[in-house]
Amino acid sequence: MYRIGRVVICLLLFHALPGCTTEPQPIIPIIPIEPEPVDTTTHEYAWEYHYFGSSQIASSFFRDVYVSAENDIWMVGYIEPDSTLPSTPHGYTCTFINAIHFDGKDFTSYCMEGMKLNGNVNSVHVYGVTGRDASVLLVGSLGITELYKDTMIFHDLRELSGQWLGYEKITKTKFGNLLLHGGNGFLARIEQDHPTAPIALTRIPLPTEVAVATVTEVTESEYYIGCWWMDSSEYHFYHWKDGVLDELEYSRVGPYSRTFCTGLWSSDEFVFGANPPYLYQRSIADTTNWQFIEMNASLGVPAIGVPMAMAGRANNDIFIAGQVGTVIHYNGRSFHQYEEFQDPALDAQFFNVKVTNNRVYLVGKCRVAGRARAMLIIGTRKR
Repeated sequence: MYRIGRVVICLLLFHALPGCTTEPQPIIPIIPIEPEPVDTTTHEYAWEYHYFGSSQIASSFFRDVYVSAENDIWMVGYIEPDSTLPSTPHGYTCTFINAIHFDGKDFTSYCMEGMKLNGNVNSVHVYGVTGRDASVLLVGSLGITELYKDTMIFHDLRELSGQWLGYEKITKTKFGNLLLHGGNGFLARIEQDHPTAPIALTRIPLPTEVAVATVTEVTESEYYIGCWWMDSSEYHFYHWKDGVLDELEYSRVGPYSRTFCTGLWSSDEFVFGANPPYLYQRSIADTTNWQFIEMNASLGVPAIGVPMAMAGRANNDIFIAGQVGTVIHYNGRSFHQYEEFQDPALDAQFFNVKVTNNRVYLVGKCRVAGRARAMLIIGTRKR
């Protein structure tokens, strides 16, 4: 563990804008998942669409979304302002929007500040967002900006400069732990004595420089890790427990590798991984109990875009989202792909997804009337 930098606290009001293979392994069948009392077996959702940014020369997009409640949602990314240039909370003019809040009725746009390499605080690109009980954390490459009701805390991570560039993400696990991960095989757990204390990071060393694209914590300090990115032909699927790292290598079927994991989510019983065109399912308690479920056979479609994210609420209520407008729902028995998002004219790309009791939130980018726009899609389960 090593100590990182300093913490800056500012009291202010926010200004809103106008190729491995192994011998075949036995597949031990998992008992089919029975639906829970809540009817999560339905694939029927009502969709609402929200678009942001209208520049004809620049691309707007959302990278991440955090859902605290139906009336407390944050999206982060890069959005071109329609006309008036925004100002940061300290009054600096900014040429882009990096965060939008939705209170269930209205959207409020911000240009949030973060740590710069010279130690100053100014507008930054925001790559990830999550939250704690009383705050929201916006992640840049050199620091974390933590938002309270009337306070901003700047956590200095400049010592990470160049160590995880390109794919910076933050993941909040089901245990409430915060993980930073990104390029150069970077994965670390955030440690703090209290929320305003300086951040310390416990690194999980990985023998690769491929980006850590997805991670899930299945028990305390036990992780499944998917390393891949679009600019690399190398990829890895790891299991980390008690300081021991195992690479998960399974036999191949046809042209598809079963060691290629692009999205992960875990319940209390199982870990699920998006290994296109398969869904990987493994028992957490009995790791010999695993299977691959072919999505194409259930969907009846020839191709699935590469998944970029995965989230769930229960074993029979899981969403996968990704390239080429791919949005897939798994209800424990069957898959359903929402073809309405695969319209070539929309050119939708989804970068993250979150699931609550009756809703799913998808963020990414698309084209509307020829313009590249950031996109939030909210799906409400039909009763």
